[in-house]
Amino acid sequence: MVCTVDFMPTLLELMGCEPSGLEEGKSALAQLRGEATLWDQAVYTHPFGFNRVACFTPEFELGFDFGGEPILFDRKNDPHQIHNLFASAEHADTVALMGEKMRQHYAIHCPHVLDWLPGQHGLGSVGGKV
Repeated sequence: MVCTVDFMPTLLELMGCEPSGLEEGKSALAQLRGEATLWDQAVYTHPFGFNRVACFTPEFELGFDFGGEPILFDRKNDPHQIHNLFASAEHADTVALMGEKMRQHYAIHCPHVLDWLPGQHGLGSVGGKV
């Protein structure tokens, strides 16, 4: 999934400019050309002014709001986000896998999120009630 952080590296490559190395995203030019590429199928939100983060994949959305109830929605079968599947035993592996991806992402790009993200500092575990 291409997201906004990928725009600048893509435009730089289109212009023939070298990136600085500080960009969070990567160039999507190969995808735009229809070339086969390895690409992370997850997009992350960042908590600019809000203690709320989420990870989106083509199939699911996992979100955490500091002090609020965690959410997991099936984006394909529940596009209107009616049924929160976070506490569902059937989806525990999805929550655990996406939660780990979130921890890895935020450790690099937004470390202060780890102060309250479930599974950090005794706030409960991802994959169960927080």
